[in-house]
Amino acid sequence: MGLLFDSKTDWSYNTPSSFRTMVESFEHGERPELNDALTPHMREFFVALRFFLENPGVDPEHFEWENRKLLPHFKRLQRTAVVSGEEPVNVFKLLRDGLVPKALKYKLYDGQIRTLMDWISSQDRPPLQLTSEDELTLLPPQQEDSMLDPSMESPGEPSEEAVKEAYALIIPVHQDFYRRKIFDLYDERNVIWEASPHQLKKAPKRRLRPETIRRYYSTLTLNKHQVIQEPGAGSWFLDSETFYTDRSIPDLKITVFENQFGVPYLLAESAMAEGLVSFSVVIGQPDDPGVIAPPRQVSLKSALLPEELVKELQRTRDMQGSDEDKVDSVSNLVQMNLDYSNDPSYNEIYKKDKSRYYLEVWQHRQVDCDVAANFGAELLRQLGFSAYILDGNQSQIDPDRSGSVLMESNNHARLMVYLRDVKRWKEVDMTPPSSDQERKKMEEDHKKKMTPRFSKGDKPVSSTDPVDNFAKIAGCSPGEAAEIIHLIERLRNTPDSHGNLVYEESKRIWQVLAKNSVVPRVVERGPVSLSLGNNLRYPEQFPLATLFSILNPRVATRRVSKFHEQPVFHGLTIWVILDLSGSMAAQDDYTHQLRYQLQRDSAFLLTDSMMSGSYIMRTQRNLSESVQPLQVSVLGVLNSQIMIFLPLTGAWTPLEQVQLYHAANQSPNGDNPDHLAFQLVRRQIEQLNKTQDPAALQDRLVLWYTDGVPDSVESCIQELTLLRKLGAMPFGFGISESADQSALAHMFGEFHEVIKDLTTLASRPLTVATDLLSKKYLTLTEYDS
Repeated sequence: MGLLFDSKTDWSYNTPSSFRTMVESFEHGERPELNDALTPHMREFFVALRFFLENPGVDPEHFEWENRKLLPHFKRLQRTAVVSGEEPVNVFKLLRDGLVPKALKYKLYDGQIRTLMDWISSQDRPPLQLTSEDELTLLPPQQEDSMLDPSMESPGEPSEEAVKEAYALIIPVHQDFYRRKIFDLYDERNVIWEASPHQLKKAPKRRLRPETIRRYYSTLTLNKHQVIQEPGAGSWFLDSETFYTDRSIPDLKITVFENQFGVPYLLAESAMAEGLVSFSVVIGQPDDPGVIAPPRQVSLKSALLPEELVKELQRTRDMQGSDEDKVDSVSNLVQMNLDYSNDPSYNEIYKKDKSRYYLEVWQHRQVDCDVAANFGAELLRQLGFSAYILDGNQSQIDPDRSGSVLMESNNHARLMVYLRDVKRWKEVDMTPPSSDQERKKMEEDHKKKMTPRFSKGDKPVSSTDPVDNFAKIAGCSPGEAAEIIHLIERLRNTPDSHGNLVYEESKRIWQVLAKNSVVPRVVERGPVSLSLGNNLRYPEQFPLATLFSILNPRVATRRVSKFHEQPVFHGLTIWVILDLSGSMAAQDDYTHQLRYQLQRDSAFLLTDSMMSGSYIMRTQRNLSESVQPLQVSVLGVLNSQIMIFLPLTGAWTPLEQVQLYHAANQSPNGDNPDHLAFQLVRRQIEQLNKTQDPAALQDRLVLWYTDGVPDSVESCIQELTLLRKLGAMPFGFGISESADQSALAHMFGEFHEVIKDLTTLASRPLTVATDLLSKKYLTLTEYDS
């Protein structure tokens, strides 16, 4: 079988006596009796174990189980590969065989059965009563753990202990990164990281989501604070009420702590000076994980970077996506341009002149996980992010134990990065791929993430590469095409204040509106036979028919439903007037984005959503391409002049998308002659009214943005009055508290809104537009249907 026999000739001391006694009884040909002291759940286990030791080949499906949760475990024990690469064996046959050494039977117990018995025991035991401390406890990190010198290490041959010894077992089987140490202090002069003192405090009770639960098995060293590794950057926690131990130490007291990053620490105290305590505890993700403290403000000198990297960072900075978008962009930059290596000879090269550290790394491009993490952290710092290094272990699947193990030989480093816009931490792996196949997969995954659907409405685009296809149609670079595509995808996933995606809500309204535009009309046809009719329409003829014995006279009418388009909604024309005066170059304190770029996102989402609505209306009502149920025009006040960013159109191809992207991204400058913009819209409506253009019958909506006050409020009021007389509905949006609310109320009456929280600037105007649309054409019942 290829099994390795241990030099030991007996059971290990920690083998349960009940298990050992049962196996030894079968070695002697005796049928064991069950111990009366067994708990109910453990009795069920030993009843089944005794049966399968007697009948090792019987299908477990034929056994009368009291607890069917045990069935898959006993099936596995009948056919288990106890040695990698060897044929599976029947564990029950080996356990009952008197010729198999006890040391091997212990290995079978330890690798195949122990975790199952631990789980069964936990079903019967009440949780250990834990103590917690309310006061803040400062615990300095262990001296050997307090520093991290990012450096390459020779792979060499790991020690036998590092390969074989697992210091934690997690059930069920999975693969994940478990954090252990967090290095949050960076010394840029010496390129060294340090861990600040742990601020340990009482861990709040949390209710873990059942679908995320894992059970964690390990040991605690007595009278020493010990970290419990968990996945993610603060999104996993332990449930202290599920803590179990072997109870072999009578005076054992367990104290649960949590440091400033949410990492749990346990202290096992006893009068015994030293020793180990086996334990298990449930870990998982809670419904409300709480908020890990944001990073403190630290001023660090920026390191020297190659010119090409500086340009890449500037491009990422100008991308103006979410913080997560920018972090992902930096991660892809590091992973795709550096190569994985453990060659320690690069340490001397990189740190010979620490002021050139990042220049040398970029030149030689050989890194391992912690060097890559350190490199990525510097790039993120130069973009304004706070990043800490996470040191931990990648869990490894252990089929022999039906779980995953944490081993020293799988040590790994990642980053945790603070996303300012959503106020949370994100875990990021900067490690380059170790093979061409892995690199190709990373490239494909990143491309998929950056390439959403960008076609008109939801109509698919026939192209093998959407980015290249977009670039060819729009006449722009692939990089700019990817930015616009990613912008549209991000905006389509923008929620409102209730968490609903405003883009999807808008589409829903258009779908209901398109359906309601086609209604049944009831008409009556007749005369028809009485048996076929719905109504006696010719009563004066009925007596005559009776006199002449006509049994089925044609004296009735029949109601017939005919479907036709109801001419209620003729379409919608929207004018969007953007404010690109000089004040829009200010940065929003919360989002750290410039106002005019947040305004650009709003215009993009509004236009994109309305054009999708146009596509829905046209396809569901079988309208030709020449008929546009909805048209949008975007104007801007720039350099004290009125500019047409997007002419009145019903098209939304890459050409229009790149045109709006370029126009709305221009640097703000000048004053606010907004009355000229209203005047231009008025003249366009007057021109439409003189033509037979179907748009002349459409409803008109004028949406105006400002972060201040127009140059002439009275002139604006005059133009707005004329627009209302032409049937248009103007609505004003104030951007931030700097917008003059009294002027907005004077100009627009109740139809205005000041958006103080600029995180909602992208979604709020679209919500207002769709609400106005639904209030006019849809009842509440229709919309909810």
